[in-house]
Amino acid sequence: MTPTLSRSLELLEHSAIALADPAEDTRGREVRDQVGERIGRVEDVLVDPSTNRARMLVVTTDGLLGIGKHRYLVPLASVRAHDGDSLIVDRMHDQVTGGPEFDDAALDGGDGEQDLYEAVYAWYELQPYWVQPTS
Repeated sequence: MTPTLSRSLELLEHSAIALADPAEDTRGREVRDQVGERIGRVEDVLVDPSTNRARMLVVTTDGLLGIGKHRYLVPLASVRAHDGDSLIVDRMHDQVTGGPEFDDAALDGGDGEQDLYEAVYAWYELQPYWVQPTS
């Protein structure tokens, strides 16, 4: 039986969820683009409470003295490798920072949250985790 995949995700930091794979807890790791340029750091992980699987990373970009920081969602499916304390995504820096920005207020369980996730997966040109592949 295939579990029903939730389109309402929870921040790992604010939940009591134990990840199915503890290695998916990448909070604090540096995020680099496909050529090694630093993008930012994983601030938190968005988790599907129906499967206890990480689905997206909340990546905070650097600002000057803490001013001008931005937060972006990066689908876990776009992480291609890890190098020590860094995650390597399959996009260029500008592709990540040109994507939809993230705000905790979006996690309301409603249409706005679902619209944000759809926009992120469309931006990355990835099939959303909630869409089951056809055989």
